[in-house]
Amino acid sequence: MEWFWADKGNPFSFGSLSHLIMIFLLFTIAAIMIFSRNSLRNNNNRKIEIFLGITLLTVEWGYYWWLLQTGYWSVSTSLPLELCSITLYTCILFLLTGWKPAGTFLYYAGIAGALQAVLTPVLFIGFPHFRFFHFFYIHMAIILVAIYAVVVKDIVPTFRNAVISFSTLLVLACIIIFINRSTGGNYMFLQRKPSTASLLDVLGPYPYYVFSLSALALGIFLGLAGLYKLLQKGNVHVGEN
Repeated sequence: MEWFWADKGNPFSFGSLSHLIMIFLLFTIAAIMIFSRNSLRNNNNRKIEIFLGITLLTVEWGYYWWLLQTGYWSVSTSLPLELCSITLYTCILFLLTGWKPAGTFLYYAGIAGALQAVLTPVLFIGFPHFRFFHFFYIHMAIILVAIYAVVVKDIVPTFRNAVISFSTLLVLACIIIFINRSTGGNYMFLQRKPSTASLLDVLGPYPYYVFSLSALALGIFLGLAGLYKLLQKGNVHVGEN
């Protein structure tokens, strides 16, 4: 059971072989999905979508159980209010229901948040611990399902829905600021930077990095919409209009 308990895991090391393998797997699976998009569109993937949604929910609830068993659960750190937690449940909603607004929000917020998490993880326990596999499975799935939504399920990113998705995220952030103040939490890193290296380190001190991060998020959302438009103009048909 050393793979499970909090005090038995190896410390996570940024840039370690296990970390690089996860990054390699993410980009490899994404490339395979994009190049196989026509085949995926022609198949009935509904059972696979439902199965994946259920496994994501099971693994995430398993994480909450792990937090409780190891004494790590706390109202200030364990509520599903991080950006990747929000996009995870958006991902599950999209997989189980096919609701297109969830897929649209997932494309912007999911890729923007989860990709940064995979590249610069806020993670303290490394391979082969349960927490390591939970972290990368969840975050990689968010990114891959976001890509799947566009290349297979015909979600069409536009500049308009990029702004709508960003506005939705701002509303959520405003709500979470009040929750942070009432719980002593730091959800979405709106109170302080993480203790590990991250993108926030180059965005200025608190509270200015919050505004820098917001501007960066808007730029990424618009950039993702622009990337889709660019690929469409270049006759790289990643989705149907």
